[in-house]
Amino acid sequence: MRNVDRLLLIGLFIAAFAVATQAHAFSTGISSNSFDSTGCNKCHFGGMAPTVTLTGPTTVAASSTNTYTLQISVVGTQTEGGLNVAATDGTLAVGGSAAAGTQSITGKNGLKEITHSGAKMALGGFMTFSFQWTAPSAAGSVTLTGWGNAVNGNFNRSGDLGAMATLAVTVTGGSNTPTPTPVCQPTPLPSCRKPVAAGKSTFVVNNNKTDSKDTLSWNWTKGAETLLTDFGNPVNGTTSYHLCVYDESAGVPAATMAMTAPPGGSCAGKPCWTAKKTGFLYKDKTLSNDGLMQLQLTAGAAGKAKIVVKGKGEGLPLPVPVGSALFAQDTALIVQLVNSDGMCWEADFSAPAKKNDLKQFNDKSD
Repeated sequence: MRNVDRLLLIGLFIAAFAVATQAHAFSTGISSNSFDSTGCNKCHFGGMAPTVTLTGPTTVAASSTNTYTLQISVVGTQTEGGLNVAATDGTLAVGGSAAAGTQSITGKNGLKEITHSGAKMALGGFMTFSFQWTAPSAAGSVTLTGWGNAVNGNFNRSGDLGAMATLAVTVTGGSNTPTPTPVCQPTPLPSCRKPVAAGKSTFVVNNNKTDSKDTLSWNWTKGAETLLTDFGNPVNGTTSYHLCVYDESAGVPAATMAMTAPPGGSCAGKPCWTAKKTGFLYKDKTLSNDGLMQLQLTAGAAGKAKIVVKGKGEGLPLPVPVGSALFAQDTALIVQLVNSDGMCWEADFSAPAKKNDLKQFNDKSD
């Protein structure tokens, strides 16, 4: 065979392999870490939407284990299917009479999810999967969310489509453990210190398709006068810090992100907190607290005070997307740093942002 023919065949093989690999990136299962608000349809397109049903007990006892079923209807030539099921609480596990072809994987916030281990063929007009869910030990309400994807098995993402179903479950009995106090208040604290000049605070959130590459940064510069004593003592004392992000919808704010830097502690074998001449520095390369990597506190006169917050990785508590954006920002996004001594610092970001889509939020303060 001539060299040019060999090169042509090799090139065609590589191209075909690349397409097949891309088309079947999740053919053996997917977690919600890879989803946005469109679920399976983030990658699959062009097919007809199936009917997806999620059935099982809707009232269960605390700590009990129950079996649930997710069914995907056959539509046209879409006679194979896959799934992802997540729960807001409790524990999901493989089980039930239709558990073949399923597996348990780790998803958002470290919770177990159920997904396929390979495409399941239809039987009787449906692709049927079963799984088990163990309720939490305390009474409350839990939502199961199931995505079902009907695919045509053509080794391509086109001609497929998914749909979602939810099931609300009431958990009764159990321990009467008090609800923990939220890290951030339901609404922003009043009278926090703000920058003394417009556009001098920035807030950037990057939502990468690979969770370990998610990032957050908040730079509060040209800040209002802040004394060293306002920062308390996070090194040897009890002062903790909380970054609270409030997203407004129709002008009503709600807490959508929260990160905490506890006092003291050891990070990668070194003290997490270090006292500086004009403030304090928190550093944690292990990202053990909500993905928080750095918190820099610098006291100073008006226009000289400064705060820097940086976060990274799978532990970042990214918000649930709002439509095609990370935040509603209707009409503003409010970022506050609050310490346990009652001090707070704030920057407001009014719409429109420089960028606000499913991949990034990037804006300068008012």
